[in-house]
Formats: sequence, structure tokens, C-alpha cells
Amino acid sequence: MCDSWTGPTRMSTINFLVYCNRRVVFHKLVNASEKIQDADYIENLMGTVVEEISPQYFVHIITDNRANFKKVGLQLMERKILFWTPCAALI
Repeated sequence: MCDSWTGPTRMSTINFLVYCNRRVVFHKLVNASEKIQDADYIENLMGTVVEEISPQYFVHIITDNRANFKKVGLQLMERKILFWTPCAALI
């Protein structure tokens, strides 16, 4: 799972969580405050996380519902890399 959050101080973070064996585990947090969070940046981050854990263990990714995350999710599905779903809580 991947989502972004911006706090009242304008600090922007992107969280990565992994669901495995009926548990959700925090993987890492990226400080994206100084970054332009376009689709290319998000795709690069997701690719890094997939490589850190190993592509063979990934089946599905759930992301934030913002346009940049949607674009990356659709691109991943078009290339048949992963299944993607936007977060239903934000629809």
C-alpha cells in the first residue's frame, strides 16, 4: 500500500506498507517535501520498493487516489507488472 500525506507544516511524506500473512507491516517512509510528486517520481519510488522486497512477492498495489498515483497504477497495469486499485476510502 502506498499513500501520501502532507502535514500542517507542509512536510510531505509517502508511506509504504506491506500486507503479508494477514498482517500489515510498515516498510518505509519517504520525505517528499522537496520533490515534485509527479507520476515519474511516484513510479520510481514504487519500483524501488518492489525491488527492495522482490518482485516475486507482489501481486497487487493499493495507492492514494490522487491523479499522479492513478496514472502510475494504470501504467503498471497496462505493462502487466501489477494489479492496481485506488484507495476506496478516498473515492
